[in-house]
Amino acid sequence: MREVGIYALLVKGQGVAQNYERPLWRASGDIDFYLSEENYNKSKLLLKPLASRIDNENEYTKHCGMTINSWEIELHGSLRSGLWGKLEHVLDNVQYELFCGGAVRSWMNGKTPVFLPRVDEDVFYVFSHILQHFYKEGVGLRQICDWCRLLWSNKESINLKLLEYRIREAGVMTEWKTFASLAVHYLGMPNDAMPFYTKSRRWLCNGSKTLSIILASGNFGHNNDYTYYNKSYWKYKYISFMRHSRDSAKRFLIFPRDSFVMWMKMIYVGIKELFQRKYLSN
Repeated sequence: MREVGIYALLVKGQGVAQNYERPLWRASGDIDFYLSEENYNKSKLLLKPLASRIDNENEYTKHCGMTINSWEIELHGSLRSGLWGKLEHVLDNVQYELFCGGAVRSWMNGKTPVFLPRVDEDVFYVFSHILQHFYKEGVGLRQICDWCRLLWSNKESINLKLLEYRIREAGVMTEWKTFASLAVHYLGMPNDAMPFYTKSRRWLCNGSKTLSIILASGNFGHNNDYTYYNKSYWKYKYISFMRHSRDSAKRFLIFPRDSFVMWMKMIYVGIKELFQRKYLSN
């Protein structure tokens, strides 16, 4: 990509691994490249002919996955999560800081410089990605460990005022304090290195319930039963609705407002899909 003038940031995965005492302890998954809109479109044209498999592109989040040789590659043209509007607005501002404000850092992979988001932007993005998985498909404990290592390794340099502003603007302080309690009480995160951690019965209870949901669904939701995907369309939609409603009810006990918003969004998307299906069939 660099040979043809395409520059990308490495997000999540291997970049976050640099915060571990031994980066190779952190198992590598896919390779996530984050690009400006122009470079996102250029990289699709460049890499698609090399790919043996190409996923359907999500036009809203500007996400395109593909397999090149043995590598799972994901191209990201935005940081949007697909959750609620206030969070998306803050993520758009983070994106502006990255590509227009020069909020970038780098590490040397051998003799190759690899560009990463600045820590202040990376911390917020990694946490928002945890929420994306938590509300949609299932979150892995590795993601929470990544977040903790990022906070721990950069505890002296994080702009806490900026971080707090972004968390409150996005309306996710309840989620932050809950996951902070989970990390401190169950994963051994030092509480003095966890921003906005509050020791109280409320947050401990929330953290315990959240951990139960994560362990029940398994790593990235791998414990969930997806066999209903093979059912007929209407049976699939019914089972999907019931299961999403059940999962939303569990999350509602911890995050009532945002869980309700996501449940209503699921209904809206489902109704929209039905109308599109009816329109196309006619």
